[in-house]
Amino acid sequence: MLLTPRLLLRTLGLSLLLPILACTSSPNDDDDSAADDDDAAADDDDAAADDDDAASDDDDSGPLQDLPSGVTELWVEQEVDDQLIARSFLIHASPTVDLTTEYQVLFAFHGNGGQPGGFVGMFQELVASGNFVGVYPEGLSASWNLGQEQSNADDVAFVDQIVDELSSYTQLDVDNMVAMGSSNGAGMVHRLGIRTGHFRAIAALSTALTQLEQPKTLSRSVSVLQVHGVDDPVCPYEGGPSPTGHTFYSAEASAALWAEANDCDQGSETTSPSGNIVVEFGNCTENAKVHHYGIEAAGHGLPPDTEGGLIDLVWSFLRTE
Repeated sequence: MLLTPRLLLRTLGLSLLLPILACTSSPNDDDDSAADDDDAAADDDDAAADDDDAASDDDDSGPLQDLPSGVTELWVEQEVDDQLIARSFLIHASPTVDLTTEYQVLFAFHGNGGQPGGFVGMFQELVASGNFVGVYPEGLSASWNLGQEQSNADDVAFVDQIVDELSSYTQLDVDNMVAMGSSNGAGMVHRLGIRTGHFRAIAALSTALTQLEQPKTLSRSVSVLQVHGVDDPVCPYEGGPSPTGHTFYSAEASAALWAEANDCDQGSETTSPSGNIVVEFGNCTENAKVHHYGIEAAGHGLPPDTEGGLIDLVWSFLRTE
C-alpha cells in the first residue's frame, strides 16, 4: 500500500518514542558476576528486540482516532499509468457523532460521469439519524475501471486503501460493511463482492454481472440485492452486448449466479404489489440471501419511487443483513 504523508506519520510516530535500552557492568565485579551480567544483558537485548517487534506491529495498524462529524474529504495516493496521483473519498457522518457507538459503514459508488457528493444529499436523513456512516469514493475520470472505461486505475486496490484508512477510526465497524452502486458503480460493487471480503451485503442497481466475471469462489458469503429495469437499453435485462462495450448476463441469470456462489436454495419468483418481478433465493451459506427485482416499464434510470422508495428498498435490505 502506498502511504500518504498522514499514514506515513502514523507509521513512524510510535517508533520515534521507543526507549533505548542499555546494560552495563561494573569493572569491580568478579568473573562470575561479569558472566551473569553478560547473560542478563543478552536477555535484556532479546527482550528489547521483542519490544521493538511488538512496537513495529502496533505501528503497522496505526493509532486509533475519533470519527469527525459531518462530511470529511480524505485522500490516498495511488500509482496509475506510472504516475502517483491523489485520489479522494468522502466520509459522511452524523452532525453529532456518538463516540461510544460503533457505526455501520455503507460505501456508495457513483455511476459513470457521476460524483460522490451526490450521495450526501441522498443519504442525509439516514446518516443524520445515526443509521450508518457513508463512504463515497470518487472514480478516476468519473468512472470505475471494469475494462471498458476511460480509467486505467486499479479500483479494487483503491478501495483496499480506503478500508485501511477507515480502520483507524474507533467508531467504525469495518468488519460488517455494506455497499451499493448504480450503473457503472453497480458493476464496481459486483466486482468488490467477488474479489474482496470487505462487504457482507451489496446492492447493485441497473447493472448485472458481466460475462467476464463470475462469483465462483467467495472469501465470505455476500448477500446481494439487484434492482433492474426491464426496459433498460444500456444494460439489457435479457443480457447480451451493451453500448458500454460490456457483455452482460441477463439480470435474472446474474442473480442466479450469486445464489449459486452463496450455496442458496432454488429461487422462487413472485410479483410485488407494484407489479414488478421478484426473485428470491434463501437458505444460503452464513445466512446470506439474494433478492432480485425486475422493474416493469423502467429503463436504466430507476424511478425514485420504485417499490415504495428506492433508497428505502436498498437500505432495508442492507441493514437487515
